Amino acid sequence: MKIVFFGTPEYSVQVLEKLHSTKHSLECVITAPDRPKGRGLTLSPSPVKHWCTGHSVPVQTPEKITDAVIEDLKQYAADIFIVVAYGKILPQTLLSLPKYGTLNIHPSLLPLFRGPSPIEGTLLSGVTETGVTIMELDALVDHGPLYTQVRIPLSGTERTSTLGKQLFDLGSDALLTVLEGIQNGTIEKKEQDHTQATFTKKITKEDGLINLTDDPRINNRKFCAYDIWPKTYFFTEEGVRMKITEAVYENGEFVIKKVIPEGKKEMEYKRPE
Repeated sequence: MKIVFFGTPEYSVQVLEKLHSTKHSLECVITAPDRPKGRGLTLSPSPVKHWCTGHSVPVQTPEKITDAVIEDLKQYAADIFIVVAYGKILPQTLLSLPKYGTLNIHPSLLPLFRGPSPIEGTLLSGVTETGVTIMELDALVDHGPLYTQVRIPLSGTERTSTLGKQLFDLGSDALLTVLEGIQNGTIEKKEQDHTQATFTKKITKEDGLINLTDDPRINNRKFCAYDIWPKTYFFTEEGVRMKITEAVYENGEFVIKKVIPEGKKEMEYKRPE
């Protein structure tokens, strides 16, 4: 099938790699514009743009999805659009352009954990199972009908960084199966049970703050959920900000192993007596 792909971070690259290895045709990729990074605030491409450049795949970086962008995409006569962590809500006029609509890989068992932080929300909740959903996008957030879901158990030690990679790897394989089913007319979609929907929120830097006297299970969940960003941290009695870089949950306790005091290097953490 002729595909136009929308995505931005490393998770999107995982899916691009799988699609690139098939007979499907990546006609064009849409990703976020270059952003300033590092201390020098040098303009840097998204992981997806970097991948496209290295694989000679046409790429566009619009700041917004305007009517002009939508008109331009019509030239590709795509069979299907695929959206993976693009980071923007897409208008229905764009979603309905392709013959088979627009698919999305969502890293939760929809309708659970809709919204901007499904992996973090899953880990914060303490549930014992998660998974990945292949869905058709509509104009509402994570609201469209489902094609398939893949479920996996959770042990309570997973972190966003590793769980995300696992889910999008599973999602890539599930996506290829769905594409085959759509092409062959052997797969059907079904509506979500919207009465069971739960929602996640946009994460802020302040969400990483923990209180060492709080429930150890909650602190561990935060540490696991926020291991990419914003990280977890606490303040000493003297008001020093301590970023937690290594910790474990054992014997019912949240045990901090290493920290980075503000303005200093990583060090072993010694709990005050």
